[in-house]
Amino acid sequence: MAAVSTVAFPMVVAGASPSDSIIDIADIADFAPHIHPPAPGTPLPHVDINQPGRNAVHFEHWARAHSNELGIPVQSMQAYGNAARVMEVTNPACGISWTTLAGIGAIESWHGTYEGATINEHGQVEPPIRGIPLDGRPGIAEIPDTDGGELDGDTEFDRAMGPMQFIPSTWRIWGSDGNGNGHADPDNLEDATLSAARYLCASGGDLRNPVGWRTAILAYNFSEEYLEAVHERAVRYSRDVYVPEPPPPPAPPVEHHEPEHHEPEHHEPEHHEPEHHEPEHHEPEHHELVHHEPEHHDAENPEPGHHNPEVHHEAAARVDNGPTVDQDSADRSAETLQRLNAHLKNLLNFLNEQQ
Repeated sequence: MAAVSTVAFPMVVAGASPSDSIIDIADIADFAPHIHPPAPGTPLPHVDINQPGRNAVHFEHWARAHSNELGIPVQSMQAYGNAARVMEVTNPACGISWTTLAGIGAIESWHGTYEGATINEHGQVEPPIRGIPLDGRPGIAEIPDTDGGELDGDTEFDRAMGPMQFIPSTWRIWGSDGNGNGHADPDNLEDATLSAARYLCASGGDLRNPVGWRTAILAYNFSEEYLEAVHERAVRYSRDVYVPEPPPPPAPPVEHHEPEHHEPEHHEPEHHEPEHHEPEHHEPEHHELVHHEPEHHDAENPEPGHHNPEVHHEAAARVDNGPTVDQDSADRSAETLQRLNAHLKNLLNFLNEQQ
């Protein structure tokens, strides 16, 4: 990897892996000992990196607050935050901060905007950023073509590619899919930034340690000037930035149901024929007068001097025990029958006289 001309550094490309690096780790302790890791900056949102899709979009609110304060494009801040969060979860021993990634992004391609390049809503840098041919001119490493021009477009010499300036051979080892589309693209900010984070952690180990941090940056570009330039930018970005509370998520849409239109039901009036009822003819009932002979009761008109012991016994019982309700009713019924009988006798006499 090499710096593009935003800062004039002698370009020394890192080795394909930490074990092949041209840097002797034992010498780093004495190399720029005054440089310490930058502060980690404003804490990252706790985004779930295992959810499907493009996770960088979940850093938008946080990224916009930093973009306004630090002058870094929102898409770039989203990429730096996403990569640091992925490493925080997958490799917590590394401790790489988003401020370190932003410091490198500023020096390598001015956060993906070198020479007027733009970043679209998907983090894609357009047009692609390409470094000068690594042809061995003074101060430039010589790296003959390794990809047949497939990635960098040069079939003679390799060139550094994309916003984080990877050379093709290094990209083939560390290239990572940072936006969840299943493809690693050096010209995509999210892919390139995550790839850089992985390379830095593998090169320096614990980047919270001064030696580890310096080792990682020098593995990216072995130059003290480069180390100091990245450090200066990262420290600038590490100052506190106020991030307001994110707005609440939008309420789910309310479903509107059109009222159902019901046609009124039309009922034909029912036609009922009037029923014809023949009047009933009732013959007057003819009742024959019944002639009742008057009954003669000897008991009611006893002969004088005739003593009826049963009647006397009943009377004695009434005197001794007192009349009861049933006896009173019977007496009244007997009197009523006597009156009725007398009335019938009179009626019969009257009818006989009329004949």
